[in-house]
Amino acid sequence: MKTVTLTKKVEAQQYVPGKGAPDGCVRSHPEVHWSHGRELIYFTFANLRPDHWLGAAKLTEEPPKAEGGIFAEGYCRFTGSDGSVWWRKALNFRFWSVKSEASATRNYKAVCLDESDDAMVDLFKDYVVMSEWVKEPGDEAMFTNTVEFREIDGSYGRGYRPHYLSPGDWLTSEKTDGKTIYKVLKNDEFERLKAA
Repeated sequence: MKTVTLTKKVEAQQYVPGKGAPDGCVRSHPEVHWSHGRELIYFTFANLRPDHWLGAAKLTEEPPKAEGGIFAEGYCRFTGSDGSVWWRKALNFRFWSVKSEASATRNYKAVCLDESDDAMVDLFKDYVVMSEWVKEPGDEAMFTNTVEFREIDGSYGRGYRPHYLSPGDWLTSEKTDGKTIYKVLKNDEFERLKAA
């Protein structure tokens, strides 16, 4: 019996903010998803997953308590740094079927958050608070220091499949059967791969 040890060639580039991102990476931006009538909105960002529609209308008076238990329309209360209080409608995906603008549009393309539009930025910030995407001080930095590598594959609404990298992550590529397979590895995962 003959034993042969095969080694595979894996190319890797690490993302270090301020020192550069792997070739082909761009800064990741939140994507905007409207309901068909543009009364409700949700956002997606990198690997964070939404679970509610958020009302676009900002209510400055507390809405009346709705009847209907778990299936009642809900509202989320927000408090500003100046002490101001407002509410927005919040509908859970599990209980509410809302027709999206994407499903009503034949050639829908993903839309990124326009950071120069203050009203949209306010909606996004409220969505982040409601979704509890920021759990620890400093977590909000992920919205400016996450990058994505776009693998062209014709995905619906994009034309590419994104791979998201946080600071310290590695983008690896491996050629297999004429195809290039991309993966994102955390630094400790990459160190284990190197040691193997």
